[in-house]
Amino acid sequence: MSNYLLKNREDGTYTDAETMFDGIRILKVDGLTTIGEAINVYEEQWMDGTTDFVIADTQGKIKRKNTDMEIVFIAGDRYLSNNDNNHDPQQAYDAFVEYMTQSDVWVKSLYVGKEVHCYCNGGVTPNTVRLKRPDGNSYILASITMRTLETPHDLS
Repeated sequence: MSNYLLKNREDGTYTDAETMFDGIRILKVDGLTTIGEAINVYEEQWMDGTTDFVIADTQGKIKRKNTDMEIVFIAGDRYLSNNDNNHDPQQAYDAFVEYMTQSDVWVKSLYVGKEVHCYCNGGVTPNTVRLKRPDGNSYILASITMRTLETPHDLS
């Protein structure tokens, strides 16, 4: 089991990403603990050096910019749960990328104890493509840029 979970769209439960997509391994998620800068706070600097600020919200809540996070993953033969000779890392890659880019996604990290609602904003970048290798170690190493829809929060 990996330490990264995705919310299953069919039943609303979290499922291990590697179970949902056989042949995929999420290597890291950067930016999951990043909190964006305040967007509804206005500061006024006075000549005597003091600063006043106003939160422009009727309930006094600070709103924050959405931030980006990067999910680095690999699709490869060695990450299969069984030794299926018909497996194609390109198929695993395509299925994972389609899932992550077709709609909004909930990502949960057991490493940092946070979850976040996000969507693919920036795109998908294959960094290394090594397919049809005779030694059976075919793989695609890639990253997906996701934009958070809210501030990441602790697991409940």
